[in-house]
Amino acid sequence: MAIRSMTVHRYEEIRRRLAEGRGLREIARALGCSRRTVREVRDGDRASPGAAKSSGDPLWMAQLDWPAIIHDLGLGHPLKFLWEEKAQHLITYPNFWKQFYRNIWTPPALQARLCLLDSGWDCKQYIRPPKASVDAGPDDIRSQKPR
Repeated sequence: MAIRSMTVHRYEEIRRRLAEGRGLREIARALGCSRRTVREVRDGDRASPGAAKSSGDPLWMAQLDWPAIIHDLGLGHPLKFLWEEKAQHLITYPNFWKQFYRNIWTPPALQARLCLLDSGWDCKQYIRPPKASVDAGPDDIRSQKPR
């Protein structure tokens, strides 16, 4: 028998049938899941698959002065040197790098768009260069005399 995954619809159906007062066995048979699954939903041990998953930052991230690190990066200091000075005692460099790029760093193109949006400019007009339209065809170029 194949393992059936818990979907939002199935979770809501279990909650609805529990609210109606139906038994664990009856719900499990009707929905094709185990009584244990129904019991976990009933007791609150299993959260809805549609609920937002909490992905809190690691504890060491709260111990660093991120505005100072970002300021030093803006001055041109390499990220590895900043890690050596400020975070080497807390975390390894690969994990520091991953968390920095996941949570702290914003790509320059996105920064420019956010800045333009904050100032009220139309991002499409200023971020992307306009497409060049060339009226002259290859024949026109060949017919011109070199200067």
